[in-house]
Amino acid sequence: MRAGGKAPVRDLAQSRFLLAQALWDAPADRGRDRARAREQAELAARSYRDADADADVVEVETWLRDHPP
Repeated sequence: MRAGGKAPVRDLAQSRFLLAQALWDAPADRGRDRARAREQAELAARSYRDADADADVVEVETWLRDHPP
């Protein structure tokens, strides 16, 4: 993922949120990891907050609410 490079904060947040969605939706025998999905979404929300991307924060927080542990 983009974490090791110099990607803009919003790009990193977007990548984390997309990964979260993929990990959540993956079939059980093909990489589903819902705990990791929530971790990535929480990191995405934090990064969006740091970038003052309020609409994106709301989107991720809504997803987190709709996808409880």
